[in-house]
Amino acid sequence: AAKVGGSNPVFGKSLPPGAVDEDDKLSKSALKKKKAKEKAQKEKDAAEALEQTNRALAAAGITPQAAGAAAATESTGPKTYSTPEEAQKRIKAVTKKLRQAEGLVEEEKGGKELNVDQKGKIAAIPEMQSELAELEQLAKTL
Repeated sequence: AAKVGGSNPVFGKSLPPGAVDEDDKLSKSALKKKKAKEKAQKEKDAAEALEQTNRALAAAGITPQAAGAAAATESTGPKTYSTPEEAQKRIKAVTKKLRQAEGLVEEEKGGKELNVDQKGKIAAIPEMQSELAELEQLAKTL
């Protein structure tokens, strides 16, 4: 006979006898919607945490863009390219990222609400422009 209730060693769930897990009642699409809602809530919470961090940085006299730029420059070291093909490949990649970021600026001007990652990409435009200029100069010397 099957044991009703108690802990289930296979799934690690412990429900009282006769109780049914709430997710077991939901249809596949309802579960999908529930997960999407939870993900949206997590993103909202992350955005609020970022906003609090930015306010704390501002109170300390540090601009959030400067803090992000410092972190980005510390993690990425100066790149060296031995062949013009390597430099051209990187130029193409940076140009693509720059074009995407500029597209996000236009979307924001159009009234679209951007998420944290998209705002970070917009904030990185000056770094991308300077990297592109350096790469183009380097490509000429190779």
